Amino acid sequence: MEEQLTQIRKWLDLTDQQFDILRVIMNLESKKEPTNAKNINRAYETYNPKGIQTSNLYTILKILKENNFIARKSPGHYTVSYRGIRDKLGEVKKIRMEEEKEFEKLYIRTREFLRDKILEPSETSVKYYDNRGLNELLTKSLLVSTTYYSTDRFPNIALSSSWPSKDLKKQYVGLLYERGVVKKELDIYYLSDLNIKRYYDYMLEFYKNKEFVLNECIKMVDELGDILETNDNIRVGLIDDIYVMDVHLPEQEEPVEYISHVYDSNSRTIGGIHIKSPEAASYVKQYFLKKFYSSKKLEGKNMRRTLNQVKKALKDV
Repeated sequence: MEEQLTQIRKWLDLTDQQFDILRVIMNLESKKEPTNAKNINRAYETYNPKGIQTSNLYTILKILKENNFIARKSPGHYTVSYRGIRDKLGEVKKIRMEEEKEFEKLYIRTREFLRDKILEPSETSVKYYDNRGLNELLTKSLLVSTTYYSTDRFPNIALSSSWPSKDLKKQYVGLLYERGVVKKELDIYYLSDLNIKRYYDYMLEFYKNKEFVLNECIKMVDELGDILETNDNIRVGLIDDIYVMDVHLPEQEEPVEYISHVYDSNSRTIGGIHIKSPEAASYVKQYFLKKFYSSKKLEGKNMRRTLNQVKKALKDV
């Protein structure tokens, strides 16, 4: 735990000396040694040979206790409150998420102002691509993008490793996974209704084995949960009206293009419209973010419960 505590040190809002005292108590407890002031002072010399004045030590212990980082377990002895540390991190996360939302709003307004001042009016390009061209285009864009916004019935970053290799989608989804999950250098925002049936039907037509396809789709649901639990750069907003917009928008510094899929009568992708226009892409991004920030997020303690409901619905197919 000490290694993790060192990594989150700045989020606890402690001075170096306060943090070292917290670590001292943690180390003493791990060694089952007394955690009274005398012993804490002695052990603190490991971090600072000069030690600490008793009055200063009691002041720090009081601050740590008031912040619920430690508690008194018996007269004159202290214990680390891991629950208190967790709660503090939760508060920091909430504040940072609110700041992120406010920054995004400010950034959009400022960028629009600057674009009017420094950019020449751009020509709009609209072009249709078949599936092969569409996936090649997405792959090329994702190589240099820093952010990717996408609507998807089920977030495609969790596509099963058993996904038919002949499907061109696998190339750009593989790049999404590499840059988003493995390297964590790509921020990904999804809007989704978590309807995985389209993937189920596609794989069933290819493999002709219901039990195998069901297990693979369940793996995809679990994989999505694992990805979201370990990657703060990948987020999913849940919406019911997924058909209100169909957009895949890779962004480097600012939006300049986006793609909308074209479907056949069986709701299968047969290609897409690529629109290259900073003005249109900026509008689409703003609309996407409006939907995203107002949506319920797939995160926290209810995430696995929601995904379990998706798996249950699959088994009832």
